[in-house]
This record gives sequence, structure tokens and C-alpha cells, in this order.
Amino acid sequence: MSSFCFFTGANKGTLVLIKTGARLPGDSISDKYLRLAELVRSSTDFSVLVQLTIQSTPVHQSMEELMEAARELAPEADRIYYIGISKGASIGAIQAFKYPSIVGMLLVNPTLMINWLKIKRGLELFSSGRISILIGKQDPSINLIGFLEVVDNRNLEVLVEKGQGHSLEEECLKDAVIRYLNIM
Repeated sequence: MSSFCFFTGANKGTLVLIKTGARLPGDSISDKYLRLAELVRSSTDFSVLVQLTIQSTPVHQSMEELMEAARELAPEADRIYYIGISKGASIGAIQAFKYPSIVGMLLVNPTLMINWLKIKRGLELFSSGRISILIGKQDPSINLIGFLEVVDNRNLEVLVEKGQGHSLEEECLKDAVIRYLNIM
């Protein structure tokens, strides 16, 4: 069972999904993600749904739970921006193409060494909008960044954040998310 937190925005037609990195059952959503969600809501007037990614939940089930909660909590939303962090980024890369209402993705430090072929396939099949992949210069996946060059999707951009590792500092994450949403 996943843990959710929903922030209602004035713009009911647009929803931002934030999918965290892997956590253990019983964990709660960290304040870092709650502050990020409130910043997104107050800066954009979009509603925001945060889902805690439970480590043991299968990828397809985790994404379906998130989209089901989105349909239930924000039924008017027809434009969804997906922001995934770590395992949440990998899940989005693999599964988002199945949901045409997702019109853009910011994937932060996806674990490229796990499920690479599924990630590549998902990125290639995503045709609803822009994909930005942000990798910290000190993240282990930086050594695999060349893999992304073979992804056949002209809407894919890869960004490298200097001085950051796998767990982006909170201010860096906030800046990246707001920058992404402002150019969409």
C-alpha cells in the first residue's frame, strides 16, 4: 500500500505528480517532498500529488496506484507532469508512456543500471511531451549517461547537475523542479 499526500491548487486542469525514491513499508513521506509539493502548488497553482514509493511494490502496480489516486483526487486534471526521483524516476521512465495524460516528465537520478532495457523502451515509447533527465555529477548513474544517447526520442534532454550526488540537496531539487515547470 502506498502513502499519498495531496495539495489542491486553483488550476484544476493541471496536476503535478511527485514520486519519491524507494522507502520501506511504514515509512512516511519526508518533509523534503512535502515542502517541494507546497512550493510547486504555491508557485504554479497546480494541484500536486506526492506518492511514497514502497521498495517492494512492483513497478507496474506502483504506477497504477499513483494514476488511480490521481484520477480520484484530481478528476478534472487532463494535463499531468510527472516528477520522479531515483526509483520514482525509473518507474516513470518505464511506465509513463501508458498514460497519455502525462504530458511531460522530469526524471531525477533514475537508476540507469537497474532495468536499463525497460527504461530505454519506456523513454522511446513516451510521445506525449518532453522528458528531462537530471543526473547529479556525483551520482553513480553518471558513468552510464552515454546509454541515454541511444534512446530514440527527440523530446529527451539530459541535464547534469554539478556538485550533486544521488540525493540532490533540497534547494537544488526545488530549483530544478520549478525551472522545469516554468518552461513547460
